[in-house]
Amino acid sequence: MRYLTQFFVLSLVSLVCCCGKTPDTPVTPTPEAPTAITVSPTSIAATQAAASYDLTVTAPARPTLTLPSWITKTDGTYKDYKITFKLNVAERLL
Repeated sequence: MRYLTQFFVLSLVSLVCCCGKTPDTPVTPTPEAPTAITVSPTSIAATQAAASYDLTVTAPARPTLTLPSWITKTDGTYKDYKITFKLNVAERLL
């Protein structure tokens, strides 16, 4: 009987300790996938001097860019259906 009482007490203590815990980090739901592709900004007015621009794309899948040789890009991280590309536009020689 003594062992049964000790087992019952230990079980009750472990149940109380484990059931009251909350997760350390909150769980954030994944946003719903967009149904269309959006680009921000919608236009870029490049100057004659070399410049850098940020282009944010929202799409249901990771987008790829095909650019002319005078524009180079650096990919960002695709997360929550968004990615920001860094565009480097070379100096325009006239």
